[in-house]
Amino acid sequence: MDTQGSARAKTLVDVLKHHAACPIYAHIIRSHESQLIQLCDLLVGAVTYANRTDIPRHSPIKKEVIAHIEQALRRNLTYGSSPWETKFNLFKFKQRGGA
Repeated sequence: MDTQGSARAKTLVDVLKHHAACPIYAHIIRSHESQLIQLCDLLVGAVTYANRTDIPRHSPIKKEVIAHIEQALRRNLTYGSSPWETKFNLFKFKQRGGA
């Protein structure tokens, strides 16, 4: 349970309002109240799990979900997408400088 959600959301909205050229409106909802939020959580979780190298990845269920998503996309979740992709983009960022 995220107890800092409302404070973080307010900070995010304040930053976006400061930099946006259009009005920004936001409100907090519980993820179980929105199937779209649940889908986003699933996709973000799959991409994150596929790309983490600092943990052992032994979960057969997670591997199966990742394989299903990769099959549907016809591409690997560990590679960034081309900028002209229109359906599902993955942007891989590299840290500047050292490590």
